[in-house]
Amino acid sequence: MKGKVLREILREFGLDFYVKYVYCGKEKCRSCPHGPYLYASRREEGKVKNVYLGKADASLLAKRDEIVKKVSQLIVEYEREKRFVEEGFKKKLSDLLQDLLQGEQLD
Repeated sequence: MKGKVLREILREFGLDFYVKYVYCGKEKCRSCPHGPYLYASRREEGKVKNVYLGKADASLLAKRDEIVKKVSQLIVEYEREKRFVEEGFKKKLSDLLQDLLQGEQLD
């Protein structure tokens, strides 16, 4: 699944990951900006909440990627089940219409 599509789906469910560099505000800091840091934003009661997840090192980014992978698998499974249900519905509807038409006398 394409990353952009997956990101939109995650946003639809109120979850987004992003990497951010932060300025500390100290006048003589020579290492600004600091980071990268990983954040998740999510919607709660109509408001966006940003949650600090930690320094964006390889292990944390791997965890994020694992979550995204699992969400992607769920979406594929959902689409497959949705298609199966739709096909079953169409078949039942077709059978019902056939039964109704066979029961009528055509002049």
